[in-house]
Formats: sequence, C-alpha cells, structure tokens
Amino acid sequence: MKRHGLLLPSLLLLTACSVPSSTTSTDSSSSSTSSSPSSDVFAGVPLQRKKNDSKYRTFYQIFVSSYADSDQDGIGDLRGICDKLPEIVDMGFDGIWLTPIFSSPSYHKYDTTDYFQVDEDFGTMADLEDLIALCHEKDVRLILDLAINHTSSSHPWFQNALLAHRKKLQGETLTSEEEDYDSLYVFFDSEEEARASGSTYYQAGANSFYYEGNFSSDMPELNFESEFTYEKVEEILDFYLGKGIDGFRLDAVTSYDYKKVQRNVEILDRIAQMGHGKDPDCYFVGETWEAGDVYSQYAQSDIDSCFYFPGSTAYTSTSFLLSGNAMDGMYKKTYLNGLRTMEDLSGESIPASFLDNHDLPRATKGRDKRMTKFQLGLLAFTSGTTFTYYGDEIGMSSSNNPGGDYQDSNYRTHYFWDDESHAYECHDPEHALAQEAYYPSYREQKDDPNSIRNYVRKANLIRSSYPTLLRGKTSTTEKDQRTNEDVSSLLSFLRSDQEETYRVLINYHSYEEVSYVLDEDEEPLTVLLADEEIPATRKDRTLTIPPYSMALIRVQ
Repeated sequence: MKRHGLLLPSLLLLTACSVPSSTTSTDSSSSSTSSSPSSDVFAGVPLQRKKNDSKYRTFYQIFVSSYADSDQDGIGDLRGICDKLPEIVDMGFDGIWLTPIFSSPSYHKYDTTDYFQVDEDFGTMADLEDLIALCHEKDVRLILDLAINHTSSSHPWFQNALLAHRKKLQGETLTSEEEDYDSLYVFFDSEEEARASGSTYYQAGANSFYYEGNFSSDMPELNFESEFTYEKVEEILDFYLGKGIDGFRLDAVTSYDYKKVQRNVEILDRIAQMGHGKDPDCYFVGETWEAGDVYSQYAQSDIDSCFYFPGSTAYTSTSFLLSGNAMDGMYKKTYLNGLRTMEDLSGESIPASFLDNHDLPRATKGRDKRMTKFQLGLLAFTSGTTFTYYGDEIGMSSSNNPGGDYQDSNYRTHYFWDDESHAYECHDPEHALAQEAYYPSYREQKDDPNSIRNYVRKANLIRSSYPTLLRGKTSTTEKDQRTNEDVSSLLSFLRSDQEETYRVLINYHSYEEVSYVLDEDEEPLTVLLADEEIPATRKDRTLTIPPYSMALIRVQ
C-alpha cells in the first residue's frame, strides 16, 4: 500500500513551573520508552499520567476482530489486546471500550447467542480475566459493548420464545418458564398488529405470527415490558461486574422501545440502578444517535453518559469538531458554540465526544497531516470523557468507500502495526475494500517524535495532567470575547471547576502564527504543536502560537 511520510506536532514547554503535589505516576510505561519522544516535559518534569479515580476518562475504542491477532489466525483477539496494552497505556489512554466479545455467528458480534461466553474467535473467559487484571494494574478501565435491545435469532432464548408463543397461540397451557420466554421478545399475532407498531417486523419462520427486528431479521428485539427481560439483563451485569469489568457501552438505546424517548429513558434508569447498585463506579455510556432536546432527554437518564453524535462524522457538515476548522478561523466559533451546547444539553451527565466509530466514516484527512492532528487536538480539549477509535491515532482512513450494503466493513479494517513483520496483523472483514494508507504504520510512528501517534499521546497526557480540562465547564470572559472578535484566527475560552481555571488558546490559521499578551495572573503551561519545526515562543508577556496549535494557560 502506498504510504506518504509527513511532519507532525508535539508539546512545547513554555515556562518551567512546579507540579502540584497530587501528581503521581501510576505506571512506568506512561513515560517514554526508548523509542518514544524524549522531549515529554510538562511543567518542568517528565510528562506523566495522574492516577484517575473518576469516570472522566480518555477512552480507546477497539473493534476486536481487526485489532491485534496473537495466534496468527487472521482474527484479532483478547490475548492480542493483552499484548498491546502497554502501547495503549503509553499513548495516554486510561479507558478501553471493546466492541462485542460474546458468542455470535457474525464478524461484528452484535447478534449474541450467549452473553456468558467469550466468542471462540476472540479467545476464552480466562483471556478476558487476564485482560481485566492487566488493565487494572495500569489504571485502565475496561468496558464491554452490550447489545441488549436485541439478540441473535439463533440465541436459545429466542428459540425457546418461538416454541412458547406458538404453543400459546395453539391454546396450550404454558409452564411458568414458558410464560417467561413467551414474554421475552416482542411478538405480533397478526401482520396488521405488526404494521401498526411502526417498527420493522418479520414473520417467525413458518409460524403465523411475527416478531420485531429493527436492525435485521437475525436480530429479534427483546421486550422491556417483561420483568423476565430485566432479570436476564441483571444476570449479565452481575456476571461481568463480578469479574471486574468497569462498565458497559449500551448499544442502540433508542430502540429499547422503538423511538419512544421517555420509555427508553425509564428503561435506562432501571439498567443504571442495577449496575450502580452492584458497583457505584460502574460506567454506562449509551448510543443515542440524537441531538438537541432528544439527546438532552437521554442525557438526563441515570446512566453516566450518552455519546454526543453532533461532534462526529455522522454530522460532517455541522460537526463542532470537524466542520469549522478550515478557512483560517472564519468558522472558529463553531467549536466554542458546540462545546457549550454539548455541556448544556448534557446537564449533570458526563459528555462523551468522539470523531468517529465503527459505524461511521473515519475523520482522518488523508493528505493533510496537520489537519488530522488538529481535529484530534480539538477532541482532546473537549470536556467530559472522550473516545478515540482505534487507528485514528495513526491516521487510518476509510476513504475508499463507494457505499452500499457493506460500507461499514470499510470503517473496520485491520490495524497497521508493522509493515515489515506484519506481526499481529488481522484480516479485513469480508467485503471490506483495501484502504489507502496515507501515513506510516504504528511501529514507524512510535519512533517518530512528529508522528500523529505521538501527537495523540501528548494530547492525552495533557488531559490526564490537568483534570479540570475533563471535569470543568466552558465559558468566556470579556477578554476572551475581545480576542475572538479582534484576532481572526485565534479562539480563546476558559475551562473551570472548583479547583482550577485554565484558558485555552487555539490558532486556526493554516500558515500564520498569532500573538497573545498574557495578563499578570496568567501562567502558560504547554502548547500542542501542529509542526515541531515551528515552535511557540515567549518574549516578556507576549506568547506566539504557531499555526494549527493550541496553548494551555493557568489563570490564577
């Protein structure tokens, strides 16, 4: 595959200052390895992760089958993730979301046949237990993808339910167990009833009745009007929380009761109560695909977070992380306005922003390394918890995608670990097209201080070193407002909580530097550079910020 080498960013120390006494290193691999950048200094000492006891984190999403193959069968597996965990930690991620790992007939595993078994493609339950232990040693929280709005049509639950419902319609008396299974899925006794539901439905084989299946005929929907459904869900939560799993990404929460927002919120409340009742630190994040007031209603549920899709490639033309970055600052307020909207709509929940995921085109700019980094930097400076999709940190693309029934496969292609040895390399999903490799493999990027990989590492370590960036709220003062009006390419805003106040400065210009005059109560901390060949400078109280670069300032 053709590869193009380009230059990339880094962190620049502006002033030497002491580190708060609460700063600790949780893991020696947080510091650079011998092949990592040697200039990771932060406030006068080597940049290190702080121990994080909160749900505000920096997550890494892994599409398991495409990530790291430890046994050379072409399929990514849990043992491969165990082996690569030091790399994930070194990049500054302190959370991992695994796409579904349960037994399933599909490559994506969103149609489960057994929630209590690891799919044999991915390894064993012992492998999962090892991964949990390794993550906790590194202060990394591990969450599982849980698709409980539907199961596989091959799941024994569904087969039992079909038998029970057919028996019921034939006028036979059901046992209590059969009554439970009859209630577990959404059945319609006539096509007229199914059509009136407004959902997608299918005939149940040769039977005279129908079932709801909003995603596929292979994915029948569970019935959340049934207490038996909640019993099953609670068994799953208890099982994995008992093994040490730290939380769950809840798939398709808007389809628990198809498109009924308030009812879905009630269901989420109950699921959250189950999980938090067993482990108050259990982290739930819901897939909502919503914006505005509807997103806000879901965010007000008792789960911890809902993914904020208006920042992602799902909303490419309006995304606050992607759409306002060109034109040298003409649309710079898109980011600020989007941040504040996200925080307002999220209420007391933790915002969960991301650029892309396994269902969306990758955000990578294939021939613009600086813009690729700039987008990742904007993500790092959002409040709340962030999620980075595997491969984004090395500039993987999905640009070769003509659409059609299998377009998702092109968002899920194999990770480029090493173009020479091809160690841990996986096969692409069936129907996936070969994607253009615009940037070097992970191995090459790890050795390059200017790589996208090392830019992401530094951005993540900024987040870890200054928790207020995650937990604080975004606001502006009169000074920020004047800056935003008077300096066309410079965006200025505050991020504050009860502990600290920081000013974030972002230069949106593609080739011009900008100057900022520091007040007496302002202390510059670090700069995230788009090109290490163009450093930031300071003369007296004037700070000069290079193109596509970001500065962090403490306000006393």
